[in-house]
Amino acid sequence: MKDHTVIVCSDSLEQQAQLSGQLALHYDNIIGCQLIQVEGMLTDPQSSAMVVSWSQPTAELKLLIDFAVGCKCPLVVMVGDLHKGSIKDFPHANQYVILPFRGDYDLNIWLEHATRLRDNMLAIEKEVQALTQKLDDRKWIEKAKGTLMKMHHIDEEEAYKALRNSAMKSSQPIGQVAKNLMLTFDSIS
Repeated sequence: MKDHTVIVCSDSLEQQAQLSGQLALHYDNIIGCQLIQVEGMLTDPQSSAMVVSWSQPTAELKLLIDFAVGCKCPLVVMVGDLHKGSIKDFPHANQYVILPFRGDYDLNIWLEHATRLRDNMLAIEKEVQALTQKLDDRKWIEKAKGTLMKMHHIDEEEAYKALRNSAMKSSQPIGQVAKNLMLTFDSIS
């Protein structure tokens, strides 16, 4: 992770300089910026990370968090005035590290943890997407089986076998074959 670009953004230039100095021990490329510059600085989220320091939870901080999470960038948020109740107001709180601001943290460890959180979230999103696709395919297969059973007076097993054979002959997933079949039937009727 040493070759990653770390973007440091703070509402305090003093804290920004302090954090940049700490990060310089572990990272080669550190960029300090203001809120308005963040979007232009984060050109490659996969090889970047963000450290954000803010005096208190504000709309600007939440905007930064939304942006970083949307870009799938590892994020460490440090808040000066952090209360137990204010943590629940942060968006996407399970996708980044949030800490009270102190100057003695080893930010390298926290950035590595933020990267793991991001990677875990990406894996979960990928799994959800795959499961959603399987569910969608299953719906198309069930519809197509029902239509084949009704039109050709065959049982469920024969209808599924016909879909499976068609999928193998066309080198397409069975869900796609079922969807194509149903879309064809819909356009005819």
